[in-house]
Amino acid sequence: DSSIGNSTLSEVFTNGNTTGATKISVNNTSSGIDLIDDAKIRFGTGNDAEIYNNSDDLYIDQNTADKDILFRCDDVSGGITEYLRIDGSGVRTLFSKNIRLEDDVQLNIGASDDLRLVHSPDNSFIQNFTGDLQIQNQADDKDIIFRCDDGSGGITTYITLDGSDVITKIHKNFRYLDNVKATFGNGDDLQ
Repeated sequence: DSSIGNSTLSEVFTNGNTTGATKISVNNTSSGIDLIDDAKIRFGTGNDAEIYNNSDDLYIDQNTADKDILFRCDDVSGGITEYLRIDGSGVRTLFSKNIRLEDDVQLNIGASDDLRLVHSPDNSFIQNFTGDLQIQNQADDKDIIFRCDDGSGGITTYITLDGSDVITKIHKNFRYLDNVKATFGNGDDLQ
């Protein structure tokens, strides 16, 4: 058990025991372990994991093939649970717990932030800034259902795109406002 005042790590390991269960303690709250740029903290016999600061950016590397980086925290029951996994074998990022974006914080999708989801204190928005906005249900014989408030404190279905019957079902009245036409036929032959 080695305590560090203003000693360097090389002094600790030169003068202390580096075999067995060696622990380094920093016993001054204003002190720390300082590493210069590009100096690495390595873990594992083969240096499989490392943390280092490359001048401006902080790198956390997992160098073992097909292994993950797991972020775990308290589970409110006296144990710990996984919240986030960077999956090296699946080449994806997995979230195991809910994600909350605070009001007016956007979820931006696409290299140019072309699709955005945002919730303000009063309203929610899905915004698309390129191409067509397509909503698809690719499950066989399943539907897309549009539901909204029923005027009595519940919700009800207004429109169903019925994938098994291959038909659009209207469950509530349509109101065409003044000077708006209902047209039928490829050439709007019936209005």
